[in-house]
Amino acid sequence: MTGNRWKEALPLCFGLFLALTWVWACRPLMASASPDTLYVSPDGDDDYPCNSYANPCRTIQRALNMSVSGDEIRVSAGIYTHTSGTVAVINNTVELLGGWNSSFTTRDPAVYLTVMDAQRRGRVVEISGSYSPVLDGFTITGGNAHIETNHPGVGGGIYSYGGSPTIQNNVITNNVAYSGSTPWGHGGGIYISNASAAAVIEDNRVISNAASTTYPGLGGGLSIYNSSLKLLHNEIIQNVAGRGGGGIYVNDSDGLLLDANLILSNTIVVSPSLDSYGGGIYMEYTGPFTMTNNIIAHNDAPIQGGAVYVYGSNNPYNSFGVLINNTLVDNNFNNTGEGIYIIGKSSLSLANNIVVNHAYGLVAGSNSELSTRYTLFWGNDQDHDTVGSGVITSTAEITGSDPLFVNPAARDYHIMIDSPARNAGDPAGIPPAPLTDIDGDIRVCGRPDIGADEYYCPHYDIFLSLVRKN
Repeated sequence: MTGNRWKEALPLCFGLFLALTWVWACRPLMASASPDTLYVSPDGDDDYPCNSYANPCRTIQRALNMSVSGDEIRVSAGIYTHTSGTVAVINNTVELLGGWNSSFTTRDPAVYLTVMDAQRRGRVVEISGSYSPVLDGFTITGGNAHIETNHPGVGGGIYSYGGSPTIQNNVITNNVAYSGSTPWGHGGGIYISNASAAAVIEDNRVISNAASTTYPGLGGGLSIYNSSLKLLHNEIIQNVAGRGGGGIYVNDSDGLLLDANLILSNTIVVSPSLDSYGGGIYMEYTGPFTMTNNIIAHNDAPIQGGAVYVYGSNNPYNSFGVLINNTLVDNNFNNTGEGIYIIGKSSLSLANNIVVNHAYGLVAGSNSELSTRYTLFWGNDQDHDTVGSGVITSTAEITGSDPLFVNPAARDYHIMIDSPARNAGDPAGIPPAPLTDIDGDIRVCGRPDIGADEYYCPHYDIFLSLVRKN
């Protein structure tokens, strides 16, 4: 192109450039939903938009109604109620975080107590739909699901159907699933059903909840139905059910993991039908499941299974699982009860467990199979470490030796330096033993210890000190 033609074309090109720039600058913007932060305070106002710390909502439900999936809702310390009874109905994937100070600059749920109280007028929290919300940092109390219109009688503290919540760092206490006069009541503290993906319940205290106050109920602390779930590092204490699962009840659930939980002093009260099973845990039609590093102690069931009761029927409703490095102590001892009782089409494989102070240590009822290896038995009635009409295989037992807990009267089941459980686990090492113990300490001393606790390794501590010093 000649120089004159370039000169003639330049104004046209420049005009085209300006036109395209104007079109781009003035184009309609595509709507995009970016995560937002909403705020709730006892001093807030539900006429506010909740979208700044200076304009917080007054109720948690108002913020939930204003939220979209992906939002974070920050709730400052205080007591939250609602006229409907239920304090929070969650219908999307949000993070609901309690434990903030009044200016929303610091978060510490242990210091800034954030309480949801249903005042016995309904359950406290309800989660519906295939969402994955996070519920973190609350005290959840005062729930009674008896009067609910949506699935009454289940989930006094927290009810979740179809969702896959992460429930963590909460205190769930003094909730009731059912208070009527007919046989009912499931999940005094927490009820999880039909989780669409693996739900997580972690680092909570589930204490003093009841499946039912009057009649048979299942799962004083938790009831889990048809769900894959991880139950990690929780304290499940002094919960009550009428028929089964004083601490935990599980039905028709696959892929369940229970790791590093303290399951203590849960009870089955005698029901009108006298069917009372699984003071600590009751599992039926469930498998595979895995239990590692749990302490299950001082739970009580008048009929069978002071610590754990497992029931299965013909395929596909059999139950099966593995228990590795757990500590079972003083469950149902005064009522001639068992540490573990399995029956029906059930099978358990156990390794590296401590089973102490029961009338019967491990019982395999009709049509069941139980295999155990590297188990430390102590204080169970003579010749009653493993009994029953089922198929029982026991290898590498340790019997006649006190496990030497630090202070069992104070519920301290760490082992002492000269415990026979030390370095006595399956020599295969890790796995089958889990990498860490109930305290999160690494199992590093050659052969793993037996039980939930791994005694610390002096040479390992010295090595770490030298590394830090250098």
